[in-house]
Amino acid sequence: MTSIHTKSFRVELKSNAEAGHRTARRILFHPDVLKNARVATGDVVLVVNNASSNEEKDFAVGVVWPSLRIPEDCILVENSIWLTARLAECRDVTVYPLSGTKIPGLPSGVPSLAKTEQAGSIRLREVIDGDQKSALRIASASSATKKRQDWLNLLLREMLVDLKYICSSQLLQVSYEGVQRQFAVASITPLKNTGSEKSQGQDTKTLQSVDDRVVREMRELAIDGPALQPQKRKRPTLWLVDWDVSVSVLPAKPSTKEAIRTTEIQAAQEGHKPEVETLPHCSKSDAYASVGGLNKQIEDIRDLIELPLTRPDLFEHFGLKPPRGILLYGPPGTGKTHLARAIAASTKSSVLVINGPELSSAYHGETESKLRAVFKEAYRRSPCIVILDEVDALVPRRDDGGVGLGAGGEGGSAIGGGGEVERRVVATLLTILDGMESGEGLEEDGDDDDDDEDEQAEENSKGQAGVKGRVVVIGTTNRPNAIDPALRRPGRFDREIEIGVPDAEARLDILNVLLTKTPHDVTQEELRAFSSRAHGYVGADLNAIVREAGTIAIKRWLASKSFPSSSSSSISDSVLPSADSTLSLTFSDLSASLSSVRPSALRSLFAELPPIRYTDIGGQAHVIEKLHEAVEWPLLHPEAFKRLGVKPPKGVLLYGPPGCSKTVLARACACESGLNFLAVKGPELLNKFVGESERAIREIFRKARSASPSIIFFDEIDALATTRMADNDGSASSHEGVITSLLNEMDGVQELQGVTIIAATNRPETIDSALMRPGRFDHVLYIGPPDQAGREEILRIRIRKMTVDPNIDIVEIARLAEGCSGAEITALCQEAAMLTMRKDMNAPFVPQEAFVTATRTMKRQITPAVLQKFERWRDRANESLT
Repeated sequence: MTSIHTKSFRVELKSNAEAGHRTARRILFHPDVLKNARVATGDVVLVVNNASSNEEKDFAVGVVWPSLRIPEDCILVENSIWLTARLAECRDVTVYPLSGTKIPGLPSGVPSLAKTEQAGSIRLREVIDGDQKSALRIASASSATKKRQDWLNLLLREMLVDLKYICSSQLLQVSYEGVQRQFAVASITPLKNTGSEKSQGQDTKTLQSVDDRVVREMRELAIDGPALQPQKRKRPTLWLVDWDVSVSVLPAKPSTKEAIRTTEIQAAQEGHKPEVETLPHCSKSDAYASVGGLNKQIEDIRDLIELPLTRPDLFEHFGLKPPRGILLYGPPGTGKTHLARAIAASTKSSVLVINGPELSSAYHGETESKLRAVFKEAYRRSPCIVILDEVDALVPRRDDGGVGLGAGGEGGSAIGGGGEVERRVVATLLTILDGMESGEGLEEDGDDDDDDEDEQAEENSKGQAGVKGRVVVIGTTNRPNAIDPALRRPGRFDREIEIGVPDAEARLDILNVLLTKTPHDVTQEELRAFSSRAHGYVGADLNAIVREAGTIAIKRWLASKSFPSSSSSSISDSVLPSADSTLSLTFSDLSASLSSVRPSALRSLFAELPPIRYTDIGGQAHVIEKLHEAVEWPLLHPEAFKRLGVKPPKGVLLYGPPGCSKTVLARACACESGLNFLAVKGPELLNKFVGESERAIREIFRKARSASPSIIFFDEIDALATTRMADNDGSASSHEGVITSLLNEMDGVQELQGVTIIAATNRPETIDSALMRPGRFDHVLYIGPPDQAGREEILRIRIRKMTVDPNIDIVEIARLAEGCSGAEITALCQEAAMLTMRKDMNAPFVPQEAFVTATRTMKRQITPAVLQKFERWRDRANESLT
């Protein structure tokens, strides 16, 4: 048998997979080592660092645990034991068993199991180690609220209980809120016992550890009598920790060598310390030079913001309160945040850019504290502009916050906690905005240390313009109706300015700004033509187009140089781009990039359409002319409509038998006009949940407005807009809400501008009559089967893609195909080709006989009875085909 303390071990740190709170006290040994030393699993052992001095031993306590995955000369420990024994400096240790009655060779500076006391109270102190930045991060992560501090205490208490045995030099490492933090034992108080004798003995033990050093020093200072013999050094106490212990954390005390500024740590401990960005001052024209297409909005914002920030004395002279905030709303990518930063640069103001979700916190009161800290910092940095980006995520509607979330009371249940948090945040922001002029509403507990700084900031603000607290709030959102209504009144957000989808002129301004620093050969005429085609593209989309066009230009330049390979070395050794005038962006690059970048508002609804032209459709010349008037005239001749005082048609209804090119006509209209095309199938919008179908219709029209000019195509609209005249069983009543929403969107209180509706159906008699009036579907067009000339045109278009007999008689085939729809004529050509392949797989072309045979076998779906039904409905609707 070999004693375990006679052998040295090499220490390694456990991996993340092996580490955990429940196994914190386990020290892993090879089973053969434990068997030879007769040490049982769970025995308490002492790990002593061999590099430490004899007087001051570095040690840690743990329990034995076997593991077959480690060699015999190695042991594995966790972070707490690693740090306590300072094993990072020396990994050579000696292990002493503490379970026996007598441990031979046990050093004097380490504890024994015989002297064990139960801990009643443990006080820890955080250890701040490292450079200034890491220390500040730890300090900022430390909790200022009582609840979060209690959670940290519970975590440390659980770790100490898992260790079970600790010493006065114990160190702990925990991960709390994503930050690694270390704690050292500051003091340990024994558990108080009942009874006078136990109490007296406990007091003696408590005082013994305190007075040992004093008694020892007094003995050394004795000058009368014989010299006192030095006492044998007593072993330190080993403490036993269970769930009866109480744990508290003392404030951290960083050392001088860590060079941490106390003021920064205190400021970080108070909560959220926002980063302040002071933009370089530039003239007003230079500041707005990077903003294109927002001239009208810039004029409004300058009147609201620049004067209060630059000349507040004018408002004070007239006894007026300056505007406190504006709300910029519009689709994503229109330049709301960019415009706000340009305003800050033109006014020489500090700017705080705060994203709404960044302030959100799951802890009680933390979001409100961060919000107050943001405005407190803005008040110190006056004049300052606070940009609340995505403000709807920070202050949503308070009535919506409680709906369906346990809104039965203020606090409600655990489910309704989210609504209560939103109410408190909204109330905090309202208080701050109402008291912004004087800086009220920013005080909170624990701010006494900053009084001098606040007074200094107030004096600076007064000295600059005689008015303190020059802070303006700019909120940005793409969901203005989701913001609490209390914020949308004068005195808080004084003005709401829409940053909408740019028109053709605004897109031209944006493109000129984007191409300022880009070498290009695009003329203003070409750029104007390009901007007229980019319907529905916002600033971010145009930026993506320019970037994509630049990539195309770079690839073209690389291909023209004929590099041997695409490696970086071959490119760097070639002609520099600055010395080559051919490396520039061209109009063809912009045109090529337009097809690859879709408008951001339509990316969820965009359907890739095959290129179909009006020339690919035969037999529908009168319908094509009507579509051309309804869709393309408003774009090509807007001045004519304005001069004559009329509005362009809003909708076109295409009805007729199946297979007569209704859907193909709508797709060709989108391709010919170049407008954004939203294809919607009627049944796709229907939903079994109440209100979801209506919401889907509103969302379709909202996206179409944001990407205007655009076309909404409702295929099979009869499934969506069934007449509201209920049958005896009332089956038609389920669609009343859907039809009402559709009617309101097409011609309701909010006027539909820049959106054309095209609908197709083969059951017009089932559509609600309210949709058929002018102002909704202005043109109701009958799409019937083609006549003789139409069938000949369809055959010519279809035969262009086939190999047929050069002497084929198209007139005869069209005569034989009387009564066929356009789809049936296409199927007829397909069947003729199949008949030819069945007869001779090597046939060079499709002969006349195959077409004749196919016309005889083709079954007509459009019967005279079907045509009479459509004609009767046409007569009732007083539709004219002229």
